[in-house]
Amino acid sequence: MKKYLLAAVVILCMHTAPAQWLNQNAGFSNDTLGFYEMSLPNKRTAWAVCYDGRGGLLSNRPILDFTRTTNAGKTWIPGKVGTDKTLRFSNISAIDEKEAWVAMHKISGVYGNIFLSFGKGGGVYHTTNGGVSWNQSNPGKLFNNNSVPRFVHFKNKNHGIAVGDPNGGNWEIYLTRNKGKKWERVAASKIPAPLAGEVGWISGHAVIGNTIWF
Repeated sequence: MKKYLLAAVVILCMHTAPAQWLNQNAGFSNDTLGFYEMSLPNKRTAWAVCYDGRGGLLSNRPILDFTRTTNAGKTWIPGKVGTDKTLRFSNISAIDEKEAWVAMHKISGVYGNIFLSFGKGGGVYHTTNGGVSWNQSNPGKLFNNNSVPRFVHFKNKNHGIAVGDPNGGNWEIYLTRNKGKKWERVAASKIPAPLAGEVGWISGHAVIGNTIWF
C-alpha cells in the first residue's frame, strides 16, 4: 500500500507544474498607476479600474483611469471615465467586451496627499462602446447628493443591483430588471435596519448566484 501511495504522490508532483505568470502592459502613460479592481466577464475580456501608487489608495490625485483587454491580455486599451476629478472608483462590473458599469463616490476633503473621508454624492456610470463614452445612470434617482455609492453588480445585461450607505435612515439598495433603464429602491421594510454609525465598504461584497453579501 505504501509503495502505491508513494507512486501516486510522485506522479501527482510530476503533473503539478508552477503557474506561469506573464507581465502585462496596461497601456498607461503614467507608470505609477495600478489596478484597484478587475472584472472578468469571460476568458478573453477583462476590465480594470485604477489607483495611483503615489500616495496609494488614499492619494488625492484624480484617478479616472481604466483599462481593458479583449484578447486575453495580449493588448490593453486604456481610457478614462468622464472628467469629474472629485470622483473616485468604488468598483466595476463588466458585462462583456463593450459594456461595463462602475460605481463612483466623492471625497469630502483633502489634507496633503490624503483624502479625509468619503463625501456625499456620486453615482453609477455605464458604457456600451468599450469605454469610449460613459453616461450616469438615472442621476438624482439612482443615488443623490446625500448618497455614498459602495458598489454596483450586474448578473447579466438585464439584472443589476446598486448599494450605498444608509440614506434617510435606511440602506440604499436599488434593483434594475431592464438594463438600467429604470431602478427601483428596495423598501426599508425588506432590509435590516442599519446599526448606529454603520456604513458599507467600498466594493465590499461577494456574489454567488442570486445571493449577495455586503
